[in-house]
Amino acid sequence: MTPLKLREIIAIEDTTMTAITVEMAKINLAVGKSEAELVAASERFQREFLGRQPGFLRRELLRLYEGNYLDLVHWRSAADARAVMEHAMESPQCQAYFAVMAMDADKPDEGVAHYTSLAVYG
Repeated sequence: MTPLKLREIIAIEDTTMTAITVEMAKINLAVGKSEAELVAASERFQREFLGRQPGFLRRELLRLYEGNYLDLVHWRSAADARAVMEHAMESPQCQAYFAVMAMDADKPDEGVAHYTSLAVYG
């Protein structure tokens, strides 16, 4: 295997930075909160915050099993996803959405992961 040249490494990095990024966030309901409350907060979060962010493509909220969910957000790029995470905690809509989740306030991005899309089908 031959080593990569600098311009090849830069091309790979550029592709990674601009490739569609899928954000996965595991959600556990906070004690006393219901799925209906989660969905209502999710809809407000989508309508008033996330849907207005540069690079946002689409989002799905999935039920894994009772009290556990997965939020899938598709971004135009990793840079777009990171930019939103940097100021999400300042948003009242984010705060309301996070309030229905069992999470550590000091680690709001715990359980959030980003993946680069290699191919899209369908």
